[in-house]
Amino acid sequence: KGLPWHGKVLAFGSPKFDKVIKKNKEGVSIPEEWKEKLEGKKTLMLNTSINDLLGNGERVLKKLDSFFTMIKDYGNIAVIWRPHPVLKATMKAMRPQFLEEYERLEKRFEDEGIGVLDRTPVIEDTIAISDGYIGSGGSSVINLFSILGKPVFIFDPGLEEITPKERRLLKWLIGYKVRDRVYLAAQDINGIFSFKPETPEEGLRYEGLPFKKPMWRKQTGALWGIKEKLYMGSVFGEDAISYDPVMKRYEKLQSGDIGKKYNVKFAGITFAGDSVFLFPDTKYIIMEYVTAKDGWLYHTTDVDELMEGINWEPGIPLCCGLAIYKSHLYVSNAIDNKVLKIYAGTGKYEVFELEPDGEVHNLIEDENQQIIEERARRIRNNRNCSRIVIKGAYEKGLIYMVGGSAEYRVRPWNGGKEFVITLPEDNYKYIRQGDFSQPLPGIHDMLGLYDHLITVDSNGSHILKISNETNELSYLAEEFMQGADEPCRNFDPMYNGIGRYLTFFDRTHILVQRERDSKMAIIDVENDTCKEFDLELPEDLFNELVPRDAGFDKGDDRDYFCMYESRVFPLENFLEVFAEDGYASVKERQMEAVKDIAANLDGTCGEKVHEYIMNELLSAEKMQHT
Repeated sequence: KGLPWHGKVLAFGSPKFDKVIKKNKEGVSIPEEWKEKLEGKKTLMLNTSINDLLGNGERVLKKLDSFFTMIKDYGNIAVIWRPHPVLKATMKAMRPQFLEEYERLEKRFEDEGIGVLDRTPVIEDTIAISDGYIGSGGSSVINLFSILGKPVFIFDPGLEEITPKERRLLKWLIGYKVRDRVYLAAQDINGIFSFKPETPEEGLRYEGLPFKKPMWRKQTGALWGIKEKLYMGSVFGEDAISYDPVMKRYEKLQSGDIGKKYNVKFAGITFAGDSVFLFPDTKYIIMEYVTAKDGWLYHTTDVDELMEGINWEPGIPLCCGLAIYKSHLYVSNAIDNKVLKIYAGTGKYEVFELEPDGEVHNLIEDENQQIIEERARRIRNNRNCSRIVIKGAYEKGLIYMVGGSAEYRVRPWNGGKEFVITLPEDNYKYIRQGDFSQPLPGIHDMLGLYDHLITVDSNGSHILKISNETNELSYLAEEFMQGADEPCRNFDPMYNGIGRYLTFFDRTHILVQRERDSKMAIIDVENDTCKEFDLELPEDLFNELVPRDAGFDKGDDRDYFCMYESRVFPLENFLEVFAEDGYASVKERQMEAVKDIAANLDGTCGEKVHEYIMNELLSAEKMQHT
């Protein structure tokens, strides 16, 4: 969906599908040199793609090494490793620094008898022989396994072995406090939970499923509260919903004809005044749900003015920066220097421009700067672009950043002289690679707490506290953030960012989660004291929500039906269940989920299309004779 031919082309099937379905039904001969290692065992085809090695070479090679060590403990599983045919040649030309380690892994794989190295010309034979797929995401081979109902497991190259207890330490999208409880959306599974901040040791309470599906994908785009109700949007296309924690009732907000027209997926959601603002990723439009009126406002004219000259296409977001102040929503697009200001609940708006005063202090390297400039040129159709991105707002003014700068620029509300808050460069040990859609560093959250401005930075290793009175900058809860920028298990700051989300629930306290180990803390901003704790799912609740064969799901039309490796679904768990044929129950759901790939999945699509065309031609010929 989102492509120009959607709804105009019918996917009946493909010759590749027919071929692999027939070979799987009829069976193929296992090569003689493979038989000793494969016969009597469950088989996994290991796929390593070119894109994986080019994008995450070092991490992928470490992952393969770790996988080879682990798989040796499973004597009833054999691996057929099929690297992309030109992988080594591509590596030699484009990533020569990884070639020696890759060749060592190939030699280890063969010397230690881990499996068979597949260099055969016909991949359909290998797929028919294999019982499942493991390895790189983003490969067309995955669909060939999916249409056969064979399980697919996609590596997270940065995830190392974890203990069973760590599976229950979820990542949270921290939400809002209603009465005596803080409500959170789980990032690893589809569910809402709550706890008492005064007594977190009492543990979590399960509040139910906000959305029907998918169960095993990051589902909730954001979570916030207005007048003791929680509001959230789904990243997979369901209508946004509200949740009444007292009545324990979920209700759809019903986006109506506009939502259906644009097939909205509420990837972005924020709040201002008594309104919920939703940012679909399928069209340049902002949808505003006015809670006081239980009705919608649709922002099209104002968004058109903000995005003038920029043609929408999938993957180019409308909103790359926003702020809320006194029932006003400020939106920037990261393409030029225009800002949209929406007056919540009224339908009124204005568009204005921000021009940075003075010199901008740049943080990122010239090479990255060139990549950003090239991307910006493609999107903005060669218009002049300073990449203004709104970052927040507080009593002094509107906060924004420019390009790859290391400073906040504050535009006072009273129209006075703009001033700069320079961020400490030692806060940025890592700059996230590959994400040039917005200026770096990227702020995850920013709170105006009466006398202070508090930020948690996605690339910084500190919580920053800025005095409203003096603009003096200091670090908050340094002990809690100590080591936050060091690699730990599945956390690599070069790729994952460092900071996490924060929220506040009274005049002086904030709630923060650490990226590297999911530990949480309640911090007293005034006194700089910190109460650390783990929010661990109780074992009985975890087993209820995450049964043994859980983890396989499909997010949207562009997603695979597969299991993505995560803290909740680690590699070791997959291998244990796969070895015992524990995923047999998943096949029916998988076959249902892949019907949108092809309407015909019995291997006879080509024959049926040929028969239909021949009948049409014969009918036309008869008509000519009559």
